[in-house]
Amino acid sequence: MAKSKDEIIDVAKALEGLDVKRERLTNIIVRNSLKEFGHYTIEDRALPKVFDGLKPSQRRILWSMHLLKAHSTAVPIKGARIIGDAMGRFHPHGDQSLYGTLVNLAFFRSPLVDSASTNFGNNKGLTKDPAAAMRYTESRLTKFGDRLFDDIDIMPLVKNFTEEFDEPPILPARVPIVLANGCSGIALGIATNIPPHNLKDLIETCLYFIEHKDCTPLDLAKVLKGPDYGEGSGTCTSKKRDLYSLYVVGEGRVEYECSWHIEQSKKTSKLIITGKAPNFSTNKLITVTTSLASSKLLVAPVNDESSMTNPTRLTIEFTDYSIIRDRILPLLKTKESYRFNALDEDSKPHKYDLLGLIESFIEFRRVIEKKVLLQKKEDLEKKLGTDEAKVAAINNLDWVVKVLKTSKSVDEALKRLSTKLHLELWQAEVILNSQIRSLMRLNIETLSKHIEELNAAIAVIKKDLSQIDVVVARRLQEMLAYATPRAMPLGKAANQAATENLAAQTPSFKYLAIGEQGKVDRFEQVPLKSKAAWNYVDFLRATDPLLIVTDDNKAQKVEISYLDKASLGHGSKVVGVIPLSQVAATVVVSRDGKYVAFPSSIKKKKLQLFKTVSKWPIIRAVGLNKGDLLIVQWEGGDSVALGLDALRVSRANIAPRPLPDGPDDDTKVTNVFVLKKGHYLVDALGNELEGAGTLPKKRKVFVVGSANIVVLTTGARVLKTSADMLDFLEKVGKTVIDVIPLPLLRKQPHA
Repeated sequence: MAKSKDEIIDVAKALEGLDVKRERLTNIIVRNSLKEFGHYTIEDRALPKVFDGLKPSQRRILWSMHLLKAHSTAVPIKGARIIGDAMGRFHPHGDQSLYGTLVNLAFFRSPLVDSASTNFGNNKGLTKDPAAAMRYTESRLTKFGDRLFDDIDIMPLVKNFTEEFDEPPILPARVPIVLANGCSGIALGIATNIPPHNLKDLIETCLYFIEHKDCTPLDLAKVLKGPDYGEGSGTCTSKKRDLYSLYVVGEGRVEYECSWHIEQSKKTSKLIITGKAPNFSTNKLITVTTSLASSKLLVAPVNDESSMTNPTRLTIEFTDYSIIRDRILPLLKTKESYRFNALDEDSKPHKYDLLGLIESFIEFRRVIEKKVLLQKKEDLEKKLGTDEAKVAAINNLDWVVKVLKTSKSVDEALKRLSTKLHLELWQAEVILNSQIRSLMRLNIETLSKHIEELNAAIAVIKKDLSQIDVVVARRLQEMLAYATPRAMPLGKAANQAATENLAAQTPSFKYLAIGEQGKVDRFEQVPLKSKAAWNYVDFLRATDPLLIVTDDNKAQKVEISYLDKASLGHGSKVVGVIPLSQVAATVVVSRDGKYVAFPSSIKKKKLQLFKTVSKWPIIRAVGLNKGDLLIVQWEGGDSVALGLDALRVSRANIAPRPLPDGPDDDTKVTNVFVLKKGHYLVDALGNELEGAGTLPKKRKVFVVGSANIVVLTTGARVLKTSADMLDFLEKVGKTVIDVIPLPLLRKQPHA
């Protein structure tokens, strides 16, 4: 029977309501599951406890080793056995991740696990050398790791996941492991990253807190000094105020730098990296050095020469110091962000500052020390009661024997002994359980002496209980025996000498040549290249930021060490390379006689020079200072000499203006020169030109100085005197492409 329209609508609404309920139910299930998973990752996976500084996986491995008696003096145990025991009894998760945790415990700043000379890998080389399989490796606790279990007897235990075995929720750490070894972890919605520190500095910080209870986080930060990742971990280069801010706020960023030095040889030099800074990317170093080596800017890419005696030794062979300074050294500088998040006594995540971390640990140790002292006091009092009962029995031995003979039951004997000798029932039981020879009169002196010693020990414990902070401080000082000297220097002074030496070795000048395809070549000496196809050659200071201008109206600012990264554009021709730090302004001239002049303090890395591009390309871009003359040569031989004052210096990317004093017709510009003081003009035949009014129509004109680079079709050479220059032009002037006057140098470049 067909349903009516209204019935169909009701069914559709019911189904729609069912879908809504199903969607809401799904959201509730997902939300609750995600919430439960989030709590689990925070409380039982990723974050450490503030008291012992350990994650659950780390704590369970150490507990398993303790149960297996794998202490520092014991025979090492196979890694497979340790992992199997920890995984089967306490931590039912992946064996490989658990084995990785065991390996990491051996690489802590203050290691808790000893690899027993087996292959736990090396993470200080160019690439991380993984540990051998767990069936091959052996390990045991270190002496420092043994100290985690000194007070384990008074710690509460909880059942494991099968309710079969007991495990401690917290280990009684003797020092704040969370700061000694650091910790990092990512949970759902929260992460932690705490750097390791030198054990001696850390203990001194704890002692300072005990002595100065009203101290501030800044006071503690000054004692702690800063992070210490151990041997081969580089240098902490952050300023003190940045380090202090990290400890005061509990969050911040710290700067590091790899440790390095330069080894020189006759032909090449080597950059030796001896320490890898935290967060240092070796993959990026490999990529960059390989690219630079393929561009012939390095002799060879990075090479790993690490060994057992030198855990970190990475070498980069080079000849150009500026490449190391500008391209490699920045890669050796790193930054690491930190957040001091940890679980409090209720296993809830909490953000701490340095004061909070130290205060929580000291309060934890106060509780531990008090429990330990009370337990010792109870044990000593029991021994004292036992000795006192024996002394009382010896002094009344005949009566004790009579009681033993006449008592009808054990309870009656205990009652009569406790009443007559003024003892507690347990002391009376000691008399009943004692051997007869222990009650001989000869033992009375030994027992009396022992009682005095016990009373003295109990008095010491009572005194310690009244000043528990003294006990905490004393036991902290005992841990100084495991401290090692600071391995990570603080401040920039560590690499300062090497940096200054590198700056001294960096050449002040370079030769630059740009080919027809836009390829950039740099040379330490004159580029004597046969059959050269260069359209631009210049002589520059090595440290200059350069502005490379092409004839298609584009320019880009680049350091001389990054010239291989310059994208000159396909088909474009370089018409000028301006060392910005040496000139007051850059002048760009187009072929139709228009120009733009702008100051050298340009900030943009890439820009268009003309706002309205002329139909004629840019013919030349030059740098100009006060006292220099800009000489512009036109078709027909006419020329004009302009000083910087005659030009309008504004900014780049504006409509170009006509050159002053230029011809009124459509005459095109053929060449542009910069004539500096002490330079003069010559033609291609070596004839000196008197002025810039009229230049030869058909012969090339060059600017000549006291020493010059001559660019030929077959290469380049240096002529050290102006007389040599004129003689050379007279002989082969027609083959000369360009002449580059050199600045006056203390030591002239050699050919």
